[in-house]
Amino acid sequence: MGLGQIYFNLQGREGEGIVSRDEYTRLAEQLSKDLLELRDPTSHTRIVRAVYKRDDVYSGPFLGNAADLQVGLEDGYRVSWQTTLGGSPPGIVYPNMKKWSGDHAAYDYWTIAGVLVSSRKIEGGAPRMMDVAPTVLKYFGVAIPNDIDGKPLF
Repeated sequence: MGLGQIYFNLQGREGEGIVSRDEYTRLAEQLSKDLLELRDPTSHTRIVRAVYKRDDVYSGPFLGNAADLQVGLEDGYRVSWQTTLGGSPPGIVYPNMKKWSGDHAAYDYWTIAGVLVSSRKIEGGAPRMMDVAPTVLKYFGVAIPNDIDGKPLF
């Protein structure tokens, strides 16, 4: 599960893929539903806050490289330390009660208060993750490629 990403073993994309293109949408729907029903066995609270499907959140020429699903965990949960390194330990998701000061975990981005280190006012609407790269490029005076997703925030 890495940092909350799930890649299907897709025919034509993976060398030994077994999931057909016809099965892809059904698998994404079912797995998303199942993940959203996961409960902590002790407190019975939800573990997964949201599941984002690749085609709903990503676009562009490298779409095929994106995870098929991105899992956003509820506050207080994280993927195991081992999965971030490619391992697959028992109990992939763990309670996380340590003080959070920066981590590579699978928190749902809507639950984390983000700060763009700037006192400048953000122009137009809610910022998106894809707006960070063009904002940084503009800030440093680097030309923004025409095919980049997102727009500068100020």
